[in-house]
Amino acid sequence: MNLNEKDNHDSMIFSIGRNGASVYNNFQDDMPCDYDLKDEKCFDECYGMIESIKDDDKACIEKLLNHKAEKKAARKKQNNGYIIPQKPSGTGDYYEYNQNRRYIRIRAQIRNLCRNNFCENNSMHITLTFDAKRFPQKDFTNLKTAKAEFSKFIKRMNDHYDNFRHVTVYARQENRNWHFHMLCNLDVNTQQKFIEEIWGLGIVDTAHKGDKLAFKRIVKYMCDNMEDDFNELTGERAVLYSRGLQDNLKLKYWDKEDSFIIQKFIQCVESENAGVNKTESGYYIKLSIDDYWNPIVMATPKKKKFKHQRYQTTKRKVVMPMEQSNRTKAAYKAMPIK
Repeated sequence: MNLNEKDNHDSMIFSIGRNGASVYNNFQDDMPCDYDLKDEKCFDECYGMIESIKDDDKACIEKLLNHKAEKKAARKKQNNGYIIPQKPSGTGDYYEYNQNRRYIRIRAQIRNLCRNNFCENNSMHITLTFDAKRFPQKDFTNLKTAKAEFSKFIKRMNDHYDNFRHVTVYARQENRNWHFHMLCNLDVNTQQKFIEEIWGLGIVDTAHKGDKLAFKRIVKYMCDNMEDDFNELTGERAVLYSRGLQDNLKLKYWDKEDSFIIQKFIQCVESENAGVNKTESGYYIKLSIDDYWNPIVMATPKKKKFKHQRYQTTKRKVVMPMEQSNRTKAAYKAMPIK
């Protein structure tokens, strides 16, 4: 593959991960990137940014990446970060086709988030289930209820750990209750009993992933686990993950701000003679942009013990200020005796 041939670039997308880059042709049906060739906007301000610091490639790339992140954040804020279904579930001429495309994209997103943010030799898989017999007042077959309880669990985990990060998928069990599969950055020494105490709603299963093969298998399992109930996730976030996780850096060759970074990346590939492997959907390059990636961190326990009573709702006693209390007493003494 000659990456310098412009004909190959007109419709190509680079999806750059922490350990390598995938190159896709935008016309391929199985491309796990959500882009459309109709969006051919070229941003004029990129010319100014490149011209102002073009002598410093690293500074130029950094500024362009920041500009790309700002645009992405603006779009997310405009859409409130949620996927809004255009029609009710199961309707529309292209419903099955769109569902299949969305499933492919979400599988790719899960793989990218896991590979880019967790250590393959030290990560933990946690399964969270609900015990409906202990909590008959709650309906764990209801997705809204299940996600609300999971959100509380994440808040408690963040209260006990610094830098806690996770990627989570969910599906139904045979009893129709929802359950969660989570890949997180807890250390191997984390006790399962402690996670059970924080969860407090059912059985918890933990498994440490200490090698690359086990890590790859659990990521594949998480992708496959949600397939049977995927149609119920229309209009819902099918994958839950911590804020600040880094996804693949997706660059479109026809955007001016992206094409500058791609050209520098190609020059680096050729100068270091990086291997370019042909795949079914494109090419894979064993090279990444190191400056883009933050270091992988592990969750560290905070210096306090877990108390379940802390998360129970309690009535607060209203304490009257001293001055107001004294005024009340004085007014009471001044009242005439009948």
